[in-house]
Amino acid sequence: MNSHGEQLRYPSSRYRPAPAPAPAGLHEPPWLPDTGLRRHDKSRSYHRDTDSSVLSVFSVAIHKKQTGFSLIELVMVIVILALASLAIGSQFMQSARSWMLDEHIQTASQLAQERAEQLLSDRRLNDYAAVPAGTTTETLTGNFNGYTRNTQVSVYAGPACPVLDCREVVITVTDADGQVRAETSLMVADY
Repeated sequence: MNSHGEQLRYPSSRYRPAPAPAPAGLHEPPWLPDTGLRRHDKSRSYHRDTDSSVLSVFSVAIHKKQTGFSLIELVMVIVILALASLAIGSQFMQSARSWMLDEHIQTASQLAQERAEQLLSDRRLNDYAAVPAGTTTETLTGNFNGYTRNTQVSVYAGPACPVLDCREVVITVTDADGQVRAETSLMVADY
């Protein structure tokens, strides 16, 4: 009999009787009243006693140290994932800004190259006089709205000129923000 006056059955010699109950409040009771479950001290698991001589496999395992996640751990994981997603999201935003800047630089470079090819074509078709010294500023429209192309042609008399008369051409393209996005220079000679 146990401390509650219940009759106990032990189907084999490997199961020993439960130890005497500890003083109240110190430990959990070795016998669970009203359920027919008893606890083995070594395994810390509960077995159901039956009327037959065979002890059934336990259906509930309760351990002193429970495994799994607590609510605090889940909240911490959610906070960490939120911070990580913010960092990754900011990288995506930076990537989008960088992509736009690259597009502005590429467009400005193409506009500068277009002007340089136009000046070289004028030189070939209409002779050296087709590229006069001076400064011209074009405000572009249409697909290139907001871009400004500045062409500065000046007489060059330095040692790099192979003939008597050379002109240095500097083409600068700025975007709508006023930032210089491309600059190209070339030399036109009278030969």
